[in-house]
Amino acid sequence: MTDLAEHAFEVGMPHMVTDQLSEVELLKLVGDFQWRQIAASLGCSTKDLKNGAGDRLYASFINIELDFRAGGAGDILAFEEGDRVEMAGSTRFYGRQFVEGWTVLDRGSLDSAAVQRVASRADLDGVGRPWIYMTNAFVGRVSGNLRLKTYAPEGVDGGRVRTTDDKPAGITAHEDALQRGLTLPDGARPLPCTDDGPVVYQVLPESDLNGAGLLYFARYVAMMNYAERVQGLDRMAPPLSSQLTKHLATRRRSLFYFANAPANERVRVFCTPAFSPADGPGADPLHTDFGSLFYRHELYRDSDGALMATSLVEKALRVPNKMKGALAEVRRLLARLGC
Repeated sequence: MTDLAEHAFEVGMPHMVTDQLSEVELLKLVGDFQWRQIAASLGCSTKDLKNGAGDRLYASFINIELDFRAGGAGDILAFEEGDRVEMAGSTRFYGRQFVEGWTVLDRGSLDSAAVQRVASRADLDGVGRPWIYMTNAFVGRVSGNLRLKTYAPEGVDGGRVRTTDDKPAGITAHEDALQRGLTLPDGARPLPCTDDGPVVYQVLPESDLNGAGLLYFARYVAMMNYAERVQGLDRMAPPLSSQLTKHLATRRRSLFYFANAPANERVRVFCTPAFSPADGPGADPLHTDFGSLFYRHELYRDSDGALMATSLVEKALRVPNKMKGALAEVRRLLARLGC
């Protein structure tokens, strides 16, 4: 891929949760960045994107993969309030109804030469900067949010649309995740929990639905974060403190979408945690890197049991050295795990 779109923003309070850039808000920005690229390639605005019958089409997300480990970032904590973040990315169509796209981002100035060399998902592993890879389908409603049908948009056969005959990596991985599920990495140690049942989340129309009335793709991650917090505070033996859980920071995530949900739905979130210790304290003199917490999530509609999404996320357990209580808490946890 060589045709790049670019965007930049300054990290401010609307983009943050406590002391760090919000993964949920970043996904909103990058998802919109990709959707605008798609509309531009079709020669229209996002609100005018339609099928041949004139019906409004929306972006349905098939998968998201992100990695913050490259380029010295390590995890999402590297992005701080006031930082200028530059993004560059591109998209291409597959089968007229699907799109894959990627966004490379960094603090300060982004190395455009490295970004220009990215031609597929496989190239992102060597780009040397944090990146996000997404695949979309064009969908319209058939029956509320429970049935969405894919369509080819108007303009897809025009000369401005970039295409590929190779099935996108995100679609292949999506099919595999549906058939096989996701597994925790080898060597990660399961964390003791008093309850392995689902955490129930009530969909909040005021924050969870987008302008089309669909459950917003980024809010699936918010539901997973909620389940992680409940699991850590209420279901681990002994529980993690709130002081500790707020310092978990995303390093990488694989997320696959299978279904949406209506405004009055409850979502059952199964959350399975595991821990992998770090080889050393890390190079940051202000923090101690104890390793990674891994969470495998499965989201189900409560009304009919339909699988909505599955995800595997790695989060850094990196604690500020000034937080003596949290440091002692982690060391006690590691001792119980035999690390």
